Amino acid sequence: MNWLANTMNCSVPTTLATFSVGSGPTGLAFDGTNMWVVNQSSNTVSKRKASDATLEGMFPIGSGAVGIAFDGANMWITNSGNNNVYKLRASDGEPLGAFPVGNSPYEVVFDGVNVWVANVGSGTVSKQ
Repeated sequence: MNWLANTMNCSVPTTLATFSVGSGPTGLAFDGTNMWVVNQSSNTVSKRKASDATLEGMFPIGSGAVGIAFDGANMWITNSGNNNVYKLRASDGEPLGAFPVGNSPYEVVFDGVNVWVANVGSGTVSKQ
């Protein structure tokens, strides 16, 4: 099954199913079992089982969330409204902290060792 964040409710060829999440989905990440969806307009992240899309949880996060990455144990979400990256434990959605980065963080990736954040507003990249 393929997953797509559909912010503008656009048609996608061969859509198998559509599942409700929070408002304004912008980013997706897979943790090996679950799909995580960043809901920018509702300041939440949804966790759905990839196999059948069962909602496993909806967790509050910071303002202006856009990007999300999985580091093998935790989910990292960029919060452009708060200039930080938010960390949730993937197993249960427990918040593990918000870490300052540059202005307007947008994308986040995990390289196998570190978390990297692209900060659009400051033209920088942060390494966690």
